[in-house]
Amino acid sequence: MLMLGSALLAIAKLMERVARDHFQPDVVLRRIGVVIWIVLVFIGTFARTDIGDMNDLPGDFRACVFWAGPVLLATGAWLWAYIAGLSGRNMADMIESAIVVAVLVVLLMVNVIDDIDGFAWIVFNLGFLVMGGVTLSRGLNEVRWGLTALGTLMLAAMVFARFMDLFDSLLARSALFIMVGIGLFVVGQIVSRRKQRQRERASDA
Repeated sequence: MLMLGSALLAIAKLMERVARDHFQPDVVLRRIGVVIWIVLVFIGTFARTDIGDMNDLPGDFRACVFWAGPVLLATGAWLWAYIAGLSGRNMADMIESAIVVAVLVVLLMVNVIDDIDGFAWIVFNLGFLVMGGVTLSRGLNEVRWGLTALGTLMLAAMVFARFMDLFDSLLARSALFIMVGIGLFVVGQIVSRRKQRQRERASDA
């Protein structure tokens, strides 16, 4: 599923230049791919999660096709996107593409190299954290409430998940809730002020 989600993100980039009137296939594919990617990568951030191993699958032809199909689709689509120069229009797009490809490579390595579950866990955590930060930054810069909310939820989910795992102190957990609340308040103020500036510019024009 993670391979398929990664493939959808690459295909969405490849379809950005496709002419369309009302229907935007790249937007639809990107949204579906983002949801799949975020949910599964967040699950992979938990140390107890078994990311999977190709050796556990049956060795018949159907199982090989079932596993190899998404792998070939994802790797082929991302190679095509990079060769076509569609990996990113700006720094945020380039970072997102690099994160998706990094997770994709790690997922392949898990099935080939033994004893790298700890490394994979680190990459999943960093990938999810950076993706949340980039999404939040893009939402604030473009004044898009949906992206801002998504990025904020991703960062909050990561903070709560990791701190609940690492800290047993009620005081530390209370401080965490306060810090997250302050962060959400600051993000809301930034969005409100930028929307107000947009309204003032529109009224002046």
